[in-house]
Amino acid sequence: MWRCAPGRNCKPGNPVPQTCQVGCALVFPQFLEACRPHIKAKTDAHTEKAFEAFEKKCLDLDGIALIQYALGLVKLGCRIDLGSGHGSRRRLQFLNQYVDSTSKTCPWDQINDQASAVDKICCGANGASCPHHQAPKGKCSPACAAAVHAFTTDCAETLAAIMPAANDKRKAAIFGFEKTCVAGQDPKFFVKAIMAAKCPKGVKKPHGPVPPRPPTTSAS
Repeated sequence: MWRCAPGRNCKPGNPVPQTCQVGCALVFPQFLEACRPHIKAKTDAHTEKAFEAFEKKCLDLDGIALIQYALGLVKLGCRIDLGSGHGSRRRLQFLNQYVDSTSKTCPWDQINDQASAVDKICCGANGASCPHHQAPKGKCSPACAAAVHAFTTDCAETLAAIMPAANDKRKAAIFGFEKTCVAGQDPKFFVKAIMAAKCPKGVKKPHGPVPPRPPTTSAS
């Protein structure tokens, strides 16, 4: 039976955690659906509804948390299939126009390479999705969301040095696109991609598929 061990996320006497973190979201829905008959038999209706409400919270997990979790696994050497994005051989469309080689806080080759990678993934063949050096148009792919989030995170200090003004339009364009791109993702896609990740021996990750959310039923 599921136990929420007392701690920062679990109040004493409450079997349900307060928040659903990514690792929990990858295993809790599977637990609930597999053990629902046992839960019905061993708990009261209030507790069962609390479990169901927590499952919904897990399935509604914030996309940014899933992307960060996926990127964390990548840094550990795991391979995660997020699709290839648009792909492009044309170098630099949207992000690289904002990169200044005089920056002292981040080597040119690092930020330049990251900007190039994001542009290749997000801008489409020959940069068609980034006309006139504008943010990519159309639906943002999961690979693009992960790439642009990694870029703004890893090079945050460099971007702040290049664009120090709070109202810098270039900074607003980059971070505005990241926010829109991440918000448009389907969390379930990232959940499935994380579950299917291939990791080196010794790297632990959650196992087991996350089932689809059960249909809402009216109370009897």
